[in-house]
Amino acid sequence: MYGALKSYWTRGYTPGSLVRTLPEGRGRGMARSYVEGRLPAVRAEDERSALTEYLYTNALLPPSGEYCLNALLRPFAYAHRPTGGRIAALNVPHVAFVYGTDDWMDVRGGTEVAAACGGAAKGPAVEVYQIRDAGHLLMLDNWEEFNAALVLACGGKLEKDAPEPIRVAASK
Repeated sequence: MYGALKSYWTRGYTPGSLVRTLPEGRGRGMARSYVEGRLPAVRAEDERSALTEYLYTNALLPPSGEYCLNALLRPFAYAHRPTGGRIAALNVPHVAFVYGTDDWMDVRGGTEVAAACGGAAKGPAVEVYQIRDAGHLLMLDNWEEFNAALVLACGGKLEKDAPEPIRVAASK
């Protein structure tokens, strides 16, 4: 299975490519299974239905941005050219990383960048936040804490009753 998936990926196939080949009922079923399996925080049935419809309809549209996935990522989401080592050279004042506590992406990537930039003579200040009870789609899993992380990342102050994300690392 691994070899087949890798072969399809390297030949330019994407999840949307697969959905476009399926009958409507099967494609909608895949979208529904994705919403139920990956987004347990979306509990309201009307929201699940709307999200399923959104994902399915987007998969049916003519491909465009999805092709960048193959250009940017190797099979199974490994970057062709990881950006972590290049962030210290950016001419920007601030960079923030935001991860879910249950994210498939490893928060150590962000903390390693924070450590590298903390020791650099120049480069951006780096903050790394984690959002509780959230996976990779943290803005859907825990939107309130995600919004709070964005406010903090933009230099704002949280309101008194706002949830506070976990601050994992900061540099400078």
